[in-house]
Amino acid sequence: MEKLVHILMSTYNGAEHIQRQIDSILGQTYENFCLYVRDDGSKDNTVEIVEAYATKDKRVVLVDDGLGNLGVPDSFYQLALDVPEADYYAFADQDDIWNPEKLEWAVDRLEAKKIQILAEGKKWESTPLLYTSSYDYVDVDGKFIRKFPKQKMPVKFDHVLYYSIASGFTMVFNDALRVLSIPTEFEEQDGGSCIFKYELQDRRLQRVAAAFGSIVVDNRSTAKHIRYDDSVTGDDSTNANLFKRFIQQEILGDSMLEEKIFLRDFMKQYGAGLNPKDYKTLMLFSSNRRNPVVQLAKVFYPHRLRTRLGGEIALRLMFLLGRI
Repeated sequence: MEKLVHILMSTYNGAEHIQRQIDSILGQTYENFCLYVRDDGSKDNTVEIVEAYATKDKRVVLVDDGLGNLGVPDSFYQLALDVPEADYYAFADQDDIWNPEKLEWAVDRLEAKKIQILAEGKKWESTPLLYTSSYDYVDVDGKFIRKFPKQKMPVKFDHVLYYSIASGFTMVFNDALRVLSIPTEFEEQDGGSCIFKYELQDRRLQRVAAAFGSIVVDNRSTAKHIRYDDSVTGDDSTNANLFKRFIQQEILGDSMLEEKIFLRDFMKQYGAGLNPKDYKTLMLFSSNRRNPVVQLAKVFYPHRLRTRLGGEIALRLMFLLGRI
């Protein structure tokens, strides 16, 4: 019997693109799935569109939990917490386009990894496992722009501290990872005001999988990701332009201060279960101590933390300056 996959989609004012996305999901070669859609307070007719699909196809379920607008990523976490148990789960954005083989390829790779884990004498049910793939950037008309860069295997814990090898809409994962990744609430105080919010679900899941399980990387493209005119990604930049952007957003901005909060949150929730090597690494990069010894240990950390040179230089500079 085919494994059951629950697809988790959070929507917000997605009427312009959501029909194309749902059609691509319903057109999968792998058919044993259920699409759970939680609307996060749309002001357009997104809900009506989803309801029409749910009426025609029982695999589409509109979730009404009465919680209203939660924002990203809380809406995705709420879905992950509330949906019935399945063999595998997948995140879906409202404005991407899935290739027909996406779920089929993911389940095949995950089942192959399951066999490997069992052969190693490990317990499959308690091993967090994440599948992620490459994808294609397209413009709003669907015209191909470029492919997401090829990722290296195996993925280790320090690879995902300051770099994301996986985007949420490419992820398929098992129940062990779903359960383990649900955040417990921590708050960081800065001058008496709370500055904590949940980390994006894709960043959190890949850290948990790298620390306690395994990440399966498929360099085949399984989806088309729309790049809007005002969007900017690291893959669109030369190293020089990327370094300039990191200076503006990270060294002169506050984006990396939030990243450090998330690392400390990760330490609070998961530190006790980490292996000694990963624990030592996380202690270093989540530390609040500002002294030359800690700063130099970060600056001269022996492994690359980002794949692009511009991002790596900016990161090491922030370590040197004691910014993070």
